[in-house]
Amino acid sequence: MRQTDHHSTPPSARPPEVRVSASHTDAAAPMSIGRPGPPWLLIGIVAAAVLLIGALFAFQVVHAGRVYPGVVALGVDLSGLDRAEAVAALAPRIQLLTDRPITLRGVDREWRSSAGDLGLRLDAEALAERAVMFGREGSLPARLVSQVRGVAGATTELSLDVAHDTSVLNVQLARLAAQIDQPAVDATIELQSDLTIAIAPSQVGRRVDRDESSERVRAAVLNDRETSVELAIVETPPQLTESDLQDARLTAERMLAGPFILRWRDRSWELQPTEIAKTITFQPDAGQSMLRI
Repeated sequence: MRQTDHHSTPPSARPPEVRVSASHTDAAAPMSIGRPGPPWLLIGIVAAAVLLIGALFAFQVVHAGRVYPGVVALGVDLSGLDRAEAVAALAPRIQLLTDRPITLRGVDREWRSSAGDLGLRLDAEALAERAVMFGREGSLPARLVSQVRGVAGATTELSLDVAHDTSVLNVQLARLAAQIDQPAVDATIELQSDLTIAIAPSQVGRRVDRDESSERVRAAVLNDRETSVELAIVETPPQLTESDLQDARLTAERMLAGPFILRWRDRSWELQPTEIAKTITFQPDAGQSMLRI
């Protein structure tokens, strides 16, 4: 008989074998982590900001007390000039503008003058100060924009704060008015001692409109393209002209042409021109001269 070992373990009761694969062993091994690279983008931004700030600082130092690039006044480029240099650069241009000839016209007559004689005043000192202060006033963004535009090649023409001495212009207009103004005069008719009829001519009244003329002259003075001004003149026509007196003249001349004979029934009277002349008078009536006997 087969002896049975009661102490042996049945196959079904054996513990399962556990196998560890190499992959599991490798996964369990610790992983190495590398160091991060330098932040090149941040470094570039910081470097650009530093360069920009440095360039702005250098730009301000170079242009301290000087006009920024691109600033123009009266057509003169003042870039990089200090106040004294800007005044010297503007002086010839201002002299040219104030000496600019302007012709005044009125009643078929002409008077030659200059913009300066008609009251134009340009201050080189004040204009130079404005040029130096351009780009240094206002908010910081506005100042930077003005400066960058000049560096980029853009130009800025300063608007002119032109002074006009009206007292000088008023003196000139008064002088011209003394030569132009005249009253309206009616034509007159008169019987002369030699029994001829004479007509004195009429005259159109004229008056310089000083307010309107002053505005016209001022506009021309401030516009360097204008070279002449037509003065504003108000005309007043006469009430009686030579043509209004022609009928009365012809009638009087016929009456004085020879003896005038009056007849009544069988009687007659001869009136000589000298006697007739005593009975003639001229009297204006409703814009016409009437002959009265």
